[in-house]
Amino acid sequence: MKAVRMILVVLFVVIVILAVGLSVWISTFDINQYKSRIVQELSLRIGREVRVGGISIGFSIRQGVSLNVKEVSVSDDPVFSSEDVLAADQISLNVDVPAYLFKKEILIHSVRITNGSFDLINRASDPALVVSLRKISFQSTDLSLDRPFGFRLDCSLWADQTNIRVSGKAQVDPDNAQIRFMDVKLETDLSELMIRNSPFYAVLREQLRMEDAIQGKLSVDIPQAVFSQSGLLSVSVDGQLSNGKIVLGVLNDPLTDIHLEFHMTESDLEIKAMSLSYALGKISLRGKLSDYMKEREFSLDGDAEDLHLSELIAREKMPVLEEGLRPIELAGRIHANFSAEGHGLDVQSLRNSVVADGMVALREGSVKNVNILRLVLDKISFIPDLVKRIEESLPPEDLDKLKKNETTLRDIEAGIKIQQGGVSVDHVELNADGFVIAAKGWLGFDQSLVLDVDFHVSQDLSSHLVAAVDELSYLLDEEQQISIPFRPYRGKLNDVRIYPDIESLSKKIIRNKGQEELRKVIFRALDLGDGNPQPLPDQPTQNQSGIPSQKEDPNPGPEEMIIDGILNAIFKGGEAF
Repeated sequence: MKAVRMILVVLFVVIVILAVGLSVWISTFDINQYKSRIVQELSLRIGREVRVGGISIGFSIRQGVSLNVKEVSVSDDPVFSSEDVLAADQISLNVDVPAYLFKKEILIHSVRITNGSFDLINRASDPALVVSLRKISFQSTDLSLDRPFGFRLDCSLWADQTNIRVSGKAQVDPDNAQIRFMDVKLETDLSELMIRNSPFYAVLREQLRMEDAIQGKLSVDIPQAVFSQSGLLSVSVDGQLSNGKIVLGVLNDPLTDIHLEFHMTESDLEIKAMSLSYALGKISLRGKLSDYMKEREFSLDGDAEDLHLSELIAREKMPVLEEGLRPIELAGRIHANFSAEGHGLDVQSLRNSVVADGMVALREGSVKNVNILRLVLDKISFIPDLVKRIEESLPPEDLDKLKKNETTLRDIEAGIKIQQGGVSVDHVELNADGFVIAAKGWLGFDQSLVLDVDFHVSQDLSSHLVAAVDELSYLLDEEQQISIPFRPYRGKLNDVRIYPDIESLSKKIIRNKGQEELRKVIFRALDLGDGNPQPLPDQPTQNQSGIPSQKEDPNPGPEEMIIDGILNAIFKGGEAF
């Protein structure tokens, strides 16, 4: 036993001496004399210029050999730029010496990178899109070139503090110069992002007036991603955003309660489900962005439910239709569905290429602070005291339609199209109590508006108005409705002014009045009547109460038919006026 104990003591002493000697040798060994050769070999291997500030080597029995490299930087390909794409204050490696000696296996106990930086550059964009990661802290244990190893990465993206946290596994493939990431999880709080530091902030601010007000918890799972020296080869990403919020200056209210599920590959982005709250209602979206690094072709389907019209447009942006009145206010609930597609590398090309079809419905709608019927009648200035004369003669139920300080609209549905940089409506009818507004128009994304409007008073109310003011009989159409064309509007949305086309109305009255008087003259000259002929198709008769009758002579004579045909041809269109 004493011999065995002595042998063990001797071996222990020898090991200690070797360890101390190795430690002294390592501590006095100046590895910096080989720095230029090491840097040259690294640069050759990765095809980029590598710069190193200093290298030191250490040894301990517990941690083995440690290698510390300070002030490391890697330059970009000189074909593209002279900037650095990777930099770190310090990189530390701890090598497992026994594993190499006894198993011939290169195993690094741990790798640490502190205060690193990395630039991810997409040169397919013009200008190139640069995503800069700063304050990189990387740590990995049991790193091997032969099997997967775990890692953790924390960094800063467009923020003053660390806001990106990543963990997962990686495996190096030195033969193919690739690195594979597996089971990666990424988490971030969007409220920590400073959008103004992003490369596309100028576009977001110009087009959407977006500031830094963005919130939400983003969680991303990456089952696999493969990188090579040339960049990303393949990736599969599943992500979820919860409790999101975005403030856009172009919208009256923020987008809140945003929930998003998406899937992304190296070329495509699919929005599997997205919902958000806006204007007290709900919006749902689904879509796909194909070839997002180059062509950026997208398709989108959406639904909107119960959006409050009063919240969609700020009150200060609504027009004042009459001096002394308050701005009009819109009320009602919007329901819509649409599908859209387009392509482009920038916001402007996307706007120009987008094409969409959809349906919009308005429920419980009203226009406050204006009585549209009274406003229209008040603009027919060539009939003296029109509104006053009407108010003196109308029955109470019709008079109430002129007295209210708002206009109630019945349910409305309209088809819409988005194309050529704007939203167009081919035809929509706004039905109110006593009248109908027929409109078509186009609203550009720049708020430019093209609007054509016609105004038709209901048949019952028209008969009462004509009874009160007989001059209005000349504005009746074939359906015995007072028809009032409006002047087309071309201008900005917040400056919109629409008025009856007085010139067209005057011509219409002159034409109808002239046709009636000429008809009387012809009939008297031919001795075909007493000057009170049967009514023309577009002229009502008067009953004993003075209210126009909707009945016409079912059997006009041949002379009347011939003369009426000639007069209609003469006065058709009113070109002579």
